[in-house]
Amino acid sequence: MLSSYPNLNQGDWLWKQTPYPMGVWGNISIQANAPEPDYLLLYQFDFPQAKKEQDGWKNWLKKPAKQQPAVPSILGRVPKERIIYLLREPPLPEVLSTNLENYRIASEYCGYVSGPDDYAPQPYYMPADWHISNSFRNLADLPCPEKIRLCSWITSGTTRTANHRHRLAFMQLIKDNELPFDFYGRGLPDWTGSRGSVQIDILAAVKRTAIPHHATFLGWSRQWG
Repeated sequence: MLSSYPNLNQGDWLWKQTPYPMGVWGNISIQANAPEPDYLLLYQFDFPQAKKEQDGWKNWLKKPAKQQPAVPSILGRVPKERIIYLLREPPLPEVLSTNLENYRIASEYCGYVSGPDDYAPQPYYMPADWHISNSFRNLADLPCPEKIRLCSWITSGTTRTANHRHRLAFMQLIKDNELPFDFYGRGLPDWTGSRGSVQIDILAAVKRTAIPHHATFLGWSRQWG
């Protein structure tokens, strides 16, 4: 698996989230760094893209840019029909041009290309998943913490887009008005009183984004913060 998410390529992060050791689940072995995999998953992966050169004398003073690896060298010897390309982040205006270029390149090298918008060759909205370090047994067997307040909000403290910052402002409004909310998630500001990334039982949940029509009813389920 290759991903442009930070820190996911540093080791086999999925090993702890399978019922058997070392990433084994049935007849599947999940390995982040397998040298010659049977299948290759490109998960929220940004292909190397050429940057526009600036004209003029200022460009002469710059150090030569580091040569980007060619796409075939990244993919190795995995056949096209065994390479899967998945985007799951919504097509926010800040990243749309990058997504479109990723789809173009992926269509040339990958047998299956999908993403959460109508620009993708195979449009399919992928619900959010969180990468956590708890073991599979820990997630499956430990009891839930006591639910103290009426509502729970599972989110993150991400601030990379204007809509992320609007979300934090709304959370601040909830906190300032002392509404009965518990906040869970990674990287949240101290003022949220976040209880961290934990397991809770919920009645219903809705996952949505700022993009129209991107909302998923998660139903009666157990979610992980």
